[in-house]
Amino acid sequence: MDSFTRFIPDGNELDAGAIGAAGLAALPFPEWASPDDIVAVGRLAGAERAELWSCQHQQEPHHLAGLSLDDAGRQSFDLGYAHVLVAFESAETYVWQPLDHEFFVVFAPPPILETIRSAGLFPHDFHAYAREDYFRGARSDYLVTMESRYTVVPS
Repeated sequence: MDSFTRFIPDGNELDAGAIGAAGLAALPFPEWASPDDIVAVGRLAGAERAELWSCQHQQEPHHLAGLSLDDAGRQSFDLGYAHVLVAFESAETYVWQPLDHEFFVVFAPPPILETIRSAGLFPHDFHAYAREDYFRGARSDYLVTMESRYTVVPS
């Protein structure tokens, strides 16, 4: 089973239960991971290559394998009109960017996720971000729900 099928079984939404079942931890971060952010996550995870899947509603995922970190970053940006999963398979580290670009999720073994979190790449706190006045009402409620769903501590 490939990473896309494993973690996004419905082809549309990241499965938080699959993350925990794989022994991985996850954290959501505000907004959108830039190409440079993708490269930095890969480097912090110790990866040299990446795979990427992009998927639009009710279509088969498009898969790119054997990408350099720079190519993975560039492709994640170029395919930003779709859901994107970047996999640094050798490090069991992943970045999922849903289509709405209001948040992204990094999931990895707990020590790697902590290294990424503490590196200061993503300085904005998701908890505060989800509650900003800009997102009042239903949008804030949605982001708070995503925070709860995608803050995963492995079981």
